[in-house]
Amino acid sequence: MGPAAAAVAAAATDADADADANTDTSAAATAVGPAPSGDWHVPLAELGQHVARFLNRVAAARTSGTTGLGVASLSPSLAPPSPSLAPPLRPPDASNDPHQTASPSHTPARKPRSMLTRFHAKKPPPISVDAYLTRIIRYTPIEPPFLLVILVYLDRYWARYPHFVLSSLTVHRFVMATIVVASKLYLDRFASNAYFAKVAGTSLAELNALELELCLRLDWDLGWSDALLADYHHAMMETLQRPPPVTTASVAASPSP
Repeated sequence: MGPAAAAVAAAATDADADADANTDTSAAATAVGPAPSGDWHVPLAELGQHVARFLNRVAAARTSGTTGLGVASLSPSLAPPSPSLAPPLRPPDASNDPHQTASPSHTPARKPRSMLTRFHAKKPPPISVDAYLTRIIRYTPIEPPFLLVILVYLDRYWARYPHFVLSSLTVHRFVMATIVVASKLYLDRFASNAYFAKVAGTSLAELNALELELCLRLDWDLGWSDALLADYHHAMMETLQRPPPVTTASVAASPSP
C-alpha cells in the first residue's frame, strides 16, 4: 500500500464516528457501467490536467457571455446515456424549484435567485481548479472515470437548470460533490465524507449538503457507461485542441490597431 492509500485508510478509520452523517448513494451502484477501457484510459494525473483545462475554458465561456463552448454545447454530438442506465432527461419544473423566482417575466435589478445554488461560494476558493484536482488525485482513492463523470453530471445538471453558471464560485464545489457521489457508486470501499471534507477544505455538514443537492437536482440520474465516458473524452480533447474563443474580457484588453 502506497503512502496516499495508507493515508486514506487511516483517515477513513479515524472518521468512522462521522460515517453515520454521510449521505448513502450506494443504492444506485447498479447503474454504474463496466470497468474502464477505451482511448480515455490515460494516466490519472494527465486526465486530471485535461479536465481542469476544460473546466477552466467552460467557466470562462459561461461567465463572459460567450456561447458555443462548454459541456452543454457538446451534448448533441454525444451518444445519449443508455435507457437501462438512466431515465431520459426532463426539463426543470419551475413549480418545484426552490431557487426559481416567483414571476418569470419579472427582471429584478439584482441577480435572479434562480441562478444561485448551494454550489455557489461567497468568494472564489484560494486554489486553482488544476491544483484542486491535483490535490484530490493525490489524497483520495479516485479513479479515472470520476473525472469524466464531472462532465456528464454537468450536462445533466444544465439540461434541468440551464441558468446554472459554472464559475470560480461554483466549480470547486460541483467537482467535489461529483467525486464523492462517483466514489460511492463505483468503489466497494470508499473514504468517508469526513475524510473528503478534510481534503476539500470544507465542513462535513457542508459536503453532506452538497452531495445530497447534486443527487436531488439530478433526480438520482447518476449512472454512466464506459462508451459514454469515451464519447465525452473524445469531445473534450477535440475542444482542447482548438484555440479558446475570444471572450468579452480579452477583447476589451486587446490594444487598438
